[in-house]
Amino acid sequence: MGNHKATLEQAIVRADNAYNDEIEKDKQRKILKEQQERCNKLKDINF
Repeated sequence: MGNHKATLEQAIVRADNAYNDEIEKDKQRKILKEQQERCNKLKDINF
């Protein structure tokens, strides 16, 4: 049964990493969206 426990721990670590990856991607998407919106506002001001 010792091997099973190790596999479970690895699965938890992998799931945790995937979750953190998604949070990071989400942050990046929000930042990009904000930058694009800011860019569009500047364009509106200039023209």
